[in-house]
Amino acid sequence: MLNSFLSSIEEHVTAGKKVRIDRLGVLSVRDTAARKGRNPKTGEEILIPAKKKIFFRGAKALKERLGVKTKKAAPTKPVAANKK
Repeated sequence: MLNSFLSSIEEHVTAGKKVRIDRLGVLSVRDTAARKGRNPKTGEEILIPAKKKIFFRGAKALKERLGVKTKKAAPTKPVAANKK
């Protein structure tokens, strides 16, 4: 059963779909842009090619249980009443 579950997740993620697992988080694929880097040994500038990366965002409930602080939404301004 676990192998089937993992195969299903792998299938969806490789197809570029987001996989949401309740109370755990979301798995998705993100594209990274090509960028310049340096070879730390020689200092030579190199081009790091664009690629895809797997990304995991933990669910709010999981973060709260772990004690991870989450960003609070910016306070909203009250809407002024229309004056006649």
